[in-house]
Amino acid sequence: MSMSFFLILSLDTPLQTDQINKDINEPYGIRYEQGVDLKSHSGFLPIVHNGVKTGVETYYIPISELEGHLPPEPPIDESQTQVLQLRWGGDMNESIAAIKTAVAISTTYNGMVFDASSNQYVKPAELLMGLEYLQAEM
Repeated sequence: MSMSFFLILSLDTPLQTDQINKDINEPYGIRYEQGVDLKSHSGFLPIVHNGVKTGVETYYIPISELEGHLPPEPPIDESQTQVLQLRWGGDMNESIAAIKTAVAISTTYNGMVFDASSNQYVKPAELLMGLEYLQAEM
């Protein structure tokens, strides 16, 4: 079963992994493969989380593809918005990397996270609670 988050971000949010690594490494313990521009990258993105190699799939998509799926509130200015989709399967390390990525990027760059499975926005605190549950299961 694959899962997806959509990170709703302003156009000025950097999507180069070199910059993201500088901005979010602490306290999340994640490092992305260097030299990747997530605007042009599609597919598996290698991540090291606390010394463990893992990753998530990333896709840069137009916000128009989410039309009709996003709740009407808060309103989104499509001309000032970019979307990064995170996808992962059932691997626990991938799940942790995806959740930490969603929290780190949305918190650092003031974005929003839309959870495709629940069809609603989720707050970083809610994601972190889910992360605690996952890590307790390991």
